[in-house]
Amino acid sequence: LTNLCANALYAMKETGGLLEVTLSSFTLGALHRHEFPNLVTVDYLRAGTRSRFVRLSVRDTGCGMDADTLQRIFEPFFTTKPSGEGTGMGLPVVHGIVTSLGGAISAESQPGKGTTFHVVLPLAPEIPPSPSATAAPAVTNGARILFVDDDITVATLGERILLSAGYRPTVSTNSRQALDLFAREPAAFDLVITDQVMPEMSGIELSKALLEIRPNLPILLCTGFTSNLNLEDARASGIREIVAKPVERYELVMAIERALQCQPELNPLNPA
Repeated sequence: LTNLCANALYAMKETGGLLEVTLSSFTLGALHRHEFPNLVTVDYLRAGTRSRFVRLSVRDTGCGMDADTLQRIFEPFFTTKPSGEGTGMGLPVVHGIVTSLGGAISAESQPGKGTTFHVVLPLAPEIPPSPSATAAPAVTNGARILFVDDDITVATLGERILLSAGYRPTVSTNSRQALDLFAREPAAFDLVITDQVMPEMSGIELSKALLEIRPNLPILLCTGFTSNLNLEDARASGIREIVAKPVERYELVMAIERALQCQPELNPLNPA
């Protein structure tokens, strides 16, 4: 796609124009040879072994090509660009990638009217959901969870996951502010999920401070740096669960439920 778009931009560099990229899907019967007179390979289409395809089209309103040039564009080292501006390998490489994926590529063009490339690829079959994705336990108690992560993107994603699982999350992107929030009303939360590497206070430091306020508080540490984590410090700080990022919904829900039920599995990736 990058190569096709780069060629389109080059064709319009003198006069400007419109670059249009579209994607559509179709069944085998919807693809007719007369639609693509320059289609490079259709053997796999005639075989009829796949019924669904996607078509990626890249259209420009640039200088276009004559018929003789159009017939040679997929030849290695063929180029219409001045010396030093092109190798003549861009479109042959695109052709090789497309055909290696069981696809086909065609082009249509007229001088002064622009060019359109069509890439046809077999549509990947639908992947059934994994058992873990469908087996996540239903949460009915609506546990109140304080979610702490200095990365706003992670915090937002965590909030969405918790809401979708039936929990009631409160999100904080600052560890000290989270501590102040908890200190004002310790009974307002059933569990805390915290990142480890954060400015001002680490997850372990925050956990120790929270447990000084409420010693029986379930805490779950969610981190992307498990190799640098001291498990003894984690145990000493009272953390019940450690989950490695990126975390899936099922894994997070199971860890939360274990922590709430006081059945910790401190580090499932590297059991002590």
